[in-house]
Amino acid sequence: MPPQTGGIYYGWWVAGATFTALFIGLSSGFYTVSVFLEPLQHAFGWTKTQVSSGFMAASFFSGFQSLMTGFAVSRWGVRRVQLAGSLIIVTALSALSLMTSIYQYYGFMVLLFAGTSFVGTIPCQTLISQWFFRKRGAAMGLIMTGNGTGGMAMIFIAQSALEIWGWRAAYRVLAALVLLVVFPVIFFITRNRPEDMGLEKDGEPPGMENLCGPEPAAALSFRQAVRSPSFRVMCALMLLYGMIIGAMTQHAIAMLRTVGVGRPSIYWSLSLGISVCGRLILGNMADRIPKKNLLTICWILAALGFVSVLLISKHRPAWVIGFSACYGLSMGSFVTLVPLYLSELYGVAHFSKIMGMAHFFLVSGISTGTIVMGRIFDLTGSYVNGMVFLLAVSTLGFIMNTRVKE
Repeated sequence: MPPQTGGIYYGWWVAGATFTALFIGLSSGFYTVSVFLEPLQHAFGWTKTQVSSGFMAASFFSGFQSLMTGFAVSRWGVRRVQLAGSLIIVTALSALSLMTSIYQYYGFMVLLFAGTSFVGTIPCQTLISQWFFRKRGAAMGLIMTGNGTGGMAMIFIAQSALEIWGWRAAYRVLAALVLLVVFPVIFFITRNRPEDMGLEKDGEPPGMENLCGPEPAAALSFRQAVRSPSFRVMCALMLLYGMIIGAMTQHAIAMLRTVGVGRPSIYWSLSLGISVCGRLILGNMADRIPKKNLLTICWILAALGFVSVLLISKHRPAWVIGFSACYGLSMGSFVTLVPLYLSELYGVAHFSKIMGMAHFFLVSGISTGTIVMGRIFDLTGSYVNGMVFLLAVSTLGFIMNTRVKE
């Protein structure tokens, strides 16, 4: 494909490829875990804690792999890393369809999350940071809608395949989608940098001054950046929000069912769909409004979402819409704003490594959140205390957000 196709800057084709990687590649492995939670319980007699432990182990491992992913992208480029990741996802999903024991489940989940790390947010966000500057917020918001819309679509596909053919076939359907769509798209479209194709960021002619001035060089080295006080606070925020994502991703459907919501997968899919609005709206706003202020809104929305769950009852079922709207907007905004904020604070010279370090804390939080929620339910037989726990996490995140110094 030529550098300019039909007058369209090639960076937008790259953005489309990264959207596809997130829409199918990441979402088929990450967001669908809630679909398989109860079917695996019924098939093997496992507890929620046991199933959640597979998600926890995979998330914990992928936290360390995030560091490897950042350095791998820096050394070999996004395209090679994503191609390898897509094949790993296909292998892991196919293996999950054949598993017969809890230990196989744990091992294949670790393999699956290894693949999603190579395909997912760190490589995709690195590509956007390389291809765009003036339009980075809009482009980042666009590709990150792949998470929300992909989560919604993959949940629907996995749930439909599960109801028609069973959970083993559902895993195979997801594997086929990654092999037949994600791998070819990355292979034929993705390119690492605009310079490789004789282009400049945002498609401007070489030598032309950027309308917003030249992109600032990284003021700090990678080592200096990760040792700065603000980076430590950002990592703490990633850990806290990761706990929220982990708890909701694994337990949202079961949680909504226990509070009396009919067809809870619809409302969980709705939440992921609404997250698209958060990614697009706040992604565009981030080009004009301080990102720290927008992150504050994310924590407030998360807290309101968990309050909504606590208010759901037979007499007030409409509060489930409040949960879907608030959590969806919050989650979509947070995962879009953080990479934009980090690139603003530290530049893009070491972005993949900096994001890899920050992502380690995010996935560490994910693994913690899922097991805590599962353990709370097994001990109390209810998710109410789990919602109170997540409300406290949101409040703490709101307070710590004020400590980030720009």
